[in-house]
Amino acid sequence: MKGILWKKGKKLKGWKPRYFELRDNFLFYYEKKPEDLPKGRKTKIDIQFEGIIYLSGCNIERTADYYITKKCGFVITCKDSGYPPRYLYCTSPGELDEWMRHLGKFQ
Repeated sequence: MKGILWKKGKKLKGWKPRYFELRDNFLFYYEKKPEDLPKGRKTKIDIQFEGIIYLSGCNIERTADYYITKKCGFVITCKDSGYPPRYLYCTSPGELDEWMRHLGKFQ
């Protein structure tokens, strides 16, 4: 599963679009989709991921703010990792259902 999700920033708390890719029990995210980089700019450094979320043992649930903010969101909480919850949202309820179906395997 891969696609654009909006991620809540750690410092400024704004929402930023990021390209996410689910591989095994890891959710990698990139500032830009690797295929969207200009030609000749696909070195290892250019496509390095911005972050990674280890999903095993994490709690993944929908957020309840769709009717207020129109965001189709979910939160990933990893209790024993020491990391804060990761808030993400999609652009449609159908896309959210698809992400939840794929991510639900790792709870």
